[in-house]
Amino acid sequence: MKNLLTKSLALVFGLGVAATFTACHNGEDAQPTVVTNVSVQETDENGNVVGRTLVITANKTATFTLGSETKSGTNVTFTNAPVKGTVSATAGSTTKKVKFNFGDAKDLAYDVIFESEGTAVTQAAAQAGTTTVSNQGANADETGVTAEMDFSGGVTNADATVTGDYSVTVVTPTEAETSAEELESKKGQTDAIQEPVLSLDCKPDGAKFTAKPVKVKVYVPNSADYELACVNSENDDDAADSFVQKGDSLTIELSHFSLWDIILKATVVNVEKKTIANTFTGSSKDGSLAYTMNYGFDSDNSDAIVAKYLKKVFGINKREIRKRVTFSKVDGTAILNVTQQVKVYTIESGRGDHKKTFTATVYGKADLNLSIETNTPEEVKTHDGGSVRK
Repeated sequence: MKNLLTKSLALVFGLGVAATFTACHNGEDAQPTVVTNVSVQETDENGNVVGRTLVITANKTATFTLGSETKSGTNVTFTNAPVKGTVSATAGSTTKKVKFNFGDAKDLAYDVIFESEGTAVTQAAAQAGTTTVSNQGANADETGVTAEMDFSGGVTNADATVTGDYSVTVVTPTEAETSAEELESKKGQTDAIQEPVLSLDCKPDGAKFTAKPVKVKVYVPNSADYELACVNSENDDDAADSFVQKGDSLTIELSHFSLWDIILKATVVNVEKKTIANTFTGSSKDGSLAYTMNYGFDSDNSDAIVAKYLKKVFGINKREIRKRVTFSKVDGTAILNVTQQVKVYTIESGRGDHKKTFTATVYGKADLNLSIETNTPEEVKTHDGGSVRK
């Protein structure tokens, strides 16, 4: 007959648990048999024990620093990351910061884009009325956004101490101002999300245009339905002199150059908590069992402006990760039930009576429950019970 030995594991994305179980036999001399030296542990696909795993990918080779640990490449993994912290990513002269907070999760991943600079025009040429300078080329390809400075009629920098050519580069911010942990508390608060989804790096920093502002035209695909605004990256109270949103085009007037943020205004309408369950089986003779689970997020909206926002807050798009649970070898069948917690955020943005709603499904911690159905000779009558101790 077969016996069911159950090890109920309070594993949260792989928290190691030591388990014991007893096998009670019928008969006058029946004594509980305590099976010791039973350990359960979660590892990566190759059997390596890891802690919280943070993956950072970049479009250019970079140096990534987390605490005292430094790695280089375009795809790096920190296998024992702290619960929260900041990764510094440097490529050439550009450094970007990635803030993270695992919360209950065990796996996080983020993308970093290092943008090429836009083309430039001399101050003298702009003063003489050179028509435009833009980010056309590599920067536009990297960001999916085009930006153009219009100098028609001529513009003059009022601060002679600020020299250098004029240029505009579109930048993708990496640090979320409203974290995933804060979103739930902001539910129902109109426009509580004020998140930079793009930045315009207008150079030289500090150039002033008191007689006539510089006009910057920005084209953001599929942005017409969302409420956007433009503020100084260093001071939210310093708004652009003029901001006009018409369709997918933004027309901005600036009286001084700096890093300017294009922010998305949105409202968290609802946060729904759910669970998804999967079962994995295999021979328990091997002492291990592979399983898969999801991390990251997915959304019902593919607009670039929404994707940029969601990646800042929730990390990378949904990915499947392969892991393995290990235990003492027993002749039988291992049955692993994986229950993963999921949050579905419903978010709304728009202007006036026209609102657009989208959702983000975020995959969180997982609870693992392992059972082993053992093979026992028919003549031996047994009753199995189990307990778990952390």
